[in-house]
Amino acid sequence: MKLKYTFIIAIIAGLFFVSCSSKEEKESLKKIEQMIAESNLVYQTMNGTLLDSVNAYLDSANIKLSYFKENPGDTLPIEAENYWESYYHMISVRKMLGNYKDKHLPRLNQDFEYSKQQLENLHHDIKKGLLEDSVRISYMELEDSAYNFIMDQADARMNHVRAHFGKYTNNHEKLDTLLQIMQND
Repeated sequence: MKLKYTFIIAIIAGLFFVSCSSKEEKESLKKIEQMIAESNLVYQTMNGTLLDSVNAYLDSANIKLSYFKENPGDTLPIEAENYWESYYHMISVRKMLGNYKDKHLPRLNQDFEYSKQQLENLHHDIKKGLLEDSVRISYMELEDSAYNFIMDQADARMNHVRAHFGKYTNNHEKLDTLLQIMQND
């Protein structure tokens, strides 16, 4: 009789520990799914609407700056001096946006793709029960750290790009005025 109760208690205790582990694994799976969804949204923003805006700004800046490349002047009308700084601001904006498009975005995309693959692999391993708790916890910490780093990098890049949009907008009218002055001279 005692053996029967000991056996029942052992089964109940085993189920309790399995259910605790299962609950922790489910929380890990949810967190991974959330990280993948959030990173997909940021990835789409960086490569969709933000990239479209960057391309539009670059096209506009190139059109405006092309006159100055094609018509360099040795002397400037006196009224142009007040607006000449906008030309240099526009060049710096064009360079920064070009760097985002050609240099920073491809690297961020590689980082996002690698992180997504790692998260999907971890999700698979947890779902299949291939990891011990200590290993799962360790991998979760590593992937969470990598995810946060990439998201911080993406956020910093997007904020930097948006700040340059403001710089472009502030200098847009001044550059138009400078262009008119130069064409009328």
